[in-house]
Amino acid sequence: MRGAGGNLGLCNLATLWRSIHRAGVMLALLVAGGAFSLQLSGLDPRLPVGADTASGRSQLAIGLAFAVLLAEGGRHWRRALALVRANGPLLALPALATISTLWAPDPEVALRRALAFAATLLGGIAIGAAFPGARALRLLAQSAALGLVLSIAYVGLAPGYGMHRISDGVQSVHAGDWRGLFVHRTALGQLAALGLALAIYGGPRLLGSQAARLGAIAAAGLCLVMARSGGGWVSAGALLATPWIVTEGGRLWRRGWLMGVGLAVSGLALAAALAPVLAPLLLQGLGKDATLTGRTPLWSLMLQAARIHPLFGYGYSTGFREGVAQFVAAHSRFGYVPNAQNGYLDVVLNLGLVGLALALWSLATALRQAVRLARAGDPMAGLPLLIVVFIVEMNGVEAALISANDIFVLIYAVAVVASGEMLAAKAQRRFIARRSLRLPVWASPTRARLARRSLAPASS
Repeated sequence: MRGAGGNLGLCNLATLWRSIHRAGVMLALLVAGGAFSLQLSGLDPRLPVGADTASGRSQLAIGLAFAVLLAEGGRHWRRALALVRANGPLLALPALATISTLWAPDPEVALRRALAFAATLLGGIAIGAAFPGARALRLLAQSAALGLVLSIAYVGLAPGYGMHRISDGVQSVHAGDWRGLFVHRTALGQLAALGLALAIYGGPRLLGSQAARLGAIAAAGLCLVMARSGGGWVSAGALLATPWIVTEGGRLWRRGWLMGVGLAVSGLALAAALAPVLAPLLLQGLGKDATLTGRTPLWSLMLQAARIHPLFGYGYSTGFREGVAQFVAAHSRFGYVPNAQNGYLDVVLNLGLVGLALALWSLATALRQAVRLARAGDPMAGLPLLIVVFIVEMNGVEAALISANDIFVLIYAVAVVASGEMLAAKAQRRFIARRSLRLPVWASPTRARLARRSLAPASS
């Protein structure tokens, strides 16, 4: 009896340690992705935030968070190295960002930030190595839910940090809107949109129980409403519609590709015809004006700046700050702009058309991989597609493709690695099943199904 009790106690301790370990990794992911930035830096939100605003305390916290993530990958270093080799498209952009320090205005600072960008993606790969396949997706969904719950708590406990205030030094126009653990309401709104879609489509298994799932949906809905981010609402709509579009589009394609193409073209033509009428109403409903809160005139200026260095851009990070931002300030009344407010334009300005080609290569590879995986029919198998669609859509109005210490860059990296591992596992199961049926690997699914039926025992 004593031996049984001792074993039970050890099991309880092991379970407790696994829970603490998982919670630590989730907190490290949030901190490495930019959560708690205002609090860790000790900045007063009432003061303007400049280009070089930072503190040793916040940099130390972010460094420790990345150390935790990379240590997780180090515990499984063989798998981590295999994932690095298998994800060349994902790591092409940080490689170019590092090379761009050769023509960046401030090479030393540009190199530090390029390495931070590389560490962000490597942190995602490390999570994929420590939590293979679907386990990484569960960790992502649980981290998003934790970030949203903590944001709600932070609004109540520290509203000066958790909400935009009229006394804020930057964008006090958003006074009253929630920003939670993040610097700006858009990050909270976008995370809420993603967390809502993951909780709805991932099923109870994703978050551990039905009660946790319903709690995550409630927290995401509350944060989405209170952040009042138009981009967050657009992302939520796109993500909630994605599974239906994929399912119906695949069904139409199987029935006849001509019908599918015809309906797609007709839909695009109808949308183009109604855009002049519906666009102003939609923007008004999202709390935006025709310039998307000043984005369109800013983009026009930045496109002019992009023509000066079109091929390789101004150089990562410092090139934007000392080249593009100064160009915008000299030709407009805009103040300091930290990024292009568009992920694709941000890549062009920092790394040129070469960088944009690498970014599109990475996204196309991830999208193709996610679509192949989504055909499995398992709710978990469709989650990487939701995340990739979210990244593609969100970067139309936000810049989160080449940002260091960005929660969405981390999420994208984890989703790409997880989908690749889940596809590899699916291919291995297919190979083993076909070998057991004595079929060639390239045999069609119909032939495999007929062979399986022929080997099944006859019913009495």
